[in-house]
Amino acid sequence: MNTIDTLIIIIIVSSIAFHSPLLSSQDTSALMREADLLWEYREEAGKVEAAIDIYKKVLSVNEKNYEACWKIARAYSSLGDRLPGTKETKNIRKETGRESMLFAKKAMEL
Repeated sequence: MNTIDTLIIIIIVSSIAFHSPLLSSQDTSALMREADLLWEYREEAGKVEAAIDIYKKVLSVNEKNYEACWKIARAYSSLGDRLPGTKETKNIRKETGRESMLFAKKAMEL
């Protein structure tokens, strides 16, 4: 990723942090696109976590957003899979697994 791509992502994430809590459906569509962009760069540090935060903002507006739920589940699963299977990371892997299952179940219910 080049410097311009990095700056664009920083601007997007920064603007979301100060975004009004009253979001519309149109805003949630834009947020989904922004989170999906972050997911594309998921190999870079912090991108998956930032995408999760944005998908959760979508759910704060529409708790029945199937797409946001399954994408959060996928993201948590990815985070857990990246961790080495060591004693030190066991609890973190369990927690990401729990979070992944929580959102996967919610997506299945929807």
